[in-house]
Amino acid sequence: AMMQDEQESSREMPGHVLGSVETEQQEGQQERGRDRELDQDEHEQDGDGLGGGLDADHGNPPSPAQIEELRSLLAILEGGGATPACRFLKPAPSEPIIDKFSPVIEDGFHAMDRAKVKIHHPFKKAYFHAFMLAWFAYDPVSLEAAKDALRVKGALEEEIEYNMYFNADWFHKCVKRRVLPPAQLYWRVRAVYAVYGTKVDPSDGLPLFNKTAWSKANNVLLEIIKGHCSDPPGFDFYHQKLTKRGEPAFNSLGLPLLECSRGTNLTECVHKQIMATFGSWVTGVEMGDALLAFFRHCYNQHISERRRLGF
Repeated sequence: AMMQDEQESSREMPGHVLGSVETEQQEGQQERGRDRELDQDEHEQDGDGLGGGLDADHGNPPSPAQIEELRSLLAILEGGGATPACRFLKPAPSEPIIDKFSPVIEDGFHAMDRAKVKIHHPFKKAYFHAFMLAWFAYDPVSLEAAKDALRVKGALEEEIEYNMYFNADWFHKCVKRRVLPPAQLYWRVRAVYAVYGTKVDPSDGLPLFNKTAWSKANNVLLEIIKGHCSDPPGFDFYHQKLTKRGEPAFNSLGLPLLECSRGTNLTECVHKQIMATFGSWVTGVEMGDALLAFFRHCYNQHISERRRLGF
């Protein structure tokens, strides 16, 4: 009976193989079609410009006064002005801040979100963008390359500057950023708190920060001094994205599309695995170490395949 089954299966094999080949050819055509659609979507998403320019509706557009105030704050962040005094912040260190670094880094979003602010406060948008610019410093080389590419396409300096402040997603896809050492980061973040924390909403007379928010802000500044927030020297958290075909990805201006490994999104999968593995199991130290080593190997192999050219 077994021999008869093998003979019947061998007679059916050619048709089955042919069907598989045809199916693979169809899937290959569909995959190439999806790749073309993906490339088109990337060009449409990144575009030749900045998502609509000055006339685009990016929520509540800032007033000219807010833009001018943000320009003044940027001068402070770049070392061109004195940090404003603020009675709600704890006294600044009297001695020079020593640069310290930690292997476990505070996430920028959580640092920004610690001081809760009113949703409809007129200075909320300007505050968050100022905090973003203070926390993440643009790499000057890649930033200038992005600006040059936009100038070639006819973008005005005013348009580039506006979108850098209030529609920065386009720049984040092709410009590297870095969290500066504590000696620089502390004064940048402190300046943002001092400038925007006391801004008053004319509709109700309430400031942007309440008592709890000021307490949270002081805690963030303390974490910065301890070195829990800055990028460790010598580490690059950026790499170029790859297309579905394993080729380097570029936007329509020819700038490399970047992917950043900094932040909590890419680590949540690790947290999930740890919780699933050790949340309900009773494991000893040796077994736990073996399980973590196995997971690290599989995870690193997967990331290597994901970022490998031509894979």
